[in-house]
Amino acid sequence: MYSWKVKAVMMMMVFLMTIGFAVLIIQPFLGGGLGGSDPNKATRTIIDEARATVRANDCAKGMPAGKKRSVCKEALLDIGSGYSSLAAPDQTTGEAPDGAKAYQAKALEALRLLYAIDPTDKQGIEQLAAQYMLQSKYTDALPLYRNLATKYADEPDYMFAWGQAAQAAQKNDEAIKAYRLAIKTAPEDAVADSAREAIKQIKDAEKNPSTNNISVG
Repeated sequence: MYSWKVKAVMMMMVFLMTIGFAVLIIQPFLGGGLGGSDPNKATRTIIDEARATVRANDCAKGMPAGKKRSVCKEALLDIGSGYSSLAAPDQTTGEAPDGAKAYQAKALEALRLLYAIDPTDKQGIEQLAAQYMLQSKYTDALPLYRNLATKYADEPDYMFAWGQAAQAAQKNDEAIKAYRLAIKTAPEDAVADSAREAIKQIKDAEKNPSTNNISVG
């Protein structure tokens, strides 16, 4: 017969083992366990799945049109959007997260590949141009927005974005041209008001070159 002390110890061990097993069972349903969950877990999962799709389909420049290329384009958009989201500044503090530059580089890599696969894809061009602007690569964004504004001549937002890229790249004559096209295309639209204000900024800066009052974004 075991003494009451031994029995007590054995019962405690059984209890602790039962608790431990229960934690292992329910942990997957707690979203990462007792230590808290990664708020970007869903985004990282999407990125990982998209990257696996890119590898599985050998996504590369020169792919013929078809289902496989469409799958690649969708996956690359997911990667670009996902990494852009991870790189976004904190909405409360405005501070960039750790690894933001690495995330931006990966987003740009995916979107450049998408553009190489299909340089006519409207959404892909938009995302790539926007990523260039976020990374202050204005001269790279400029021809993309210029082409969108030319191809979609009834969409003033593209003309305004073209103007912003040109203005940021310090090509003021081209920026004014783009802004005036946006105003002409939709004179009553809010984007026309923004274009008029942008032109005023450029003109004011030209009159007072010592002041830098041009803002883009």
